[in-house]
Amino acid sequence: MAGFSVATDQHLIRSNIWSGQLRELRLEELMAQRYVEMVDFPDGTTMNFPIIGQMEAHDFAEGQSVTYTSMDTGNFTFTVTQYKSSATYVYTKYLHDSMYMRRVVGTFVPKMNRALSVAMEARILDIGPSG
Repeated sequence: MAGFSVATDQHLIRSNIWSGQLRELRLEELMAQRYVEMVDFPDGTTMNFPIIGQMEAHDFAEGQSVTYTSMDTGNFTFTVTQYKSSATYVYTKYLHDSMYMRRVVGTFVPKMNRALSVAMEARILDIGPSG
């Protein structure tokens, strides 16, 4: 990762900053997260999910009784064992000298959120559908 320094910030001229805003807005949309049920995780590292089973379909002929089956139920316990982070830094000289410092710092949270979302998206696609 390249940090902000005198040697690397020459590209941060006004026209590049403003045209870059449009490019940032046009980042590709993340798709896989809409296929995953997101839940608020409670305090701690373990969560229990009640599971309701699937229904079955059976063939039958006219005049025969319909087959009844029960839906299975159960409990799925999920424990967090892996963590993700996104962090950055700014050189002290850049902090004091750059007229773009407020804009740069203002992008930290959205860009960190984006980085974590992309990592989650990649993980969802890596796991694929279950069942």
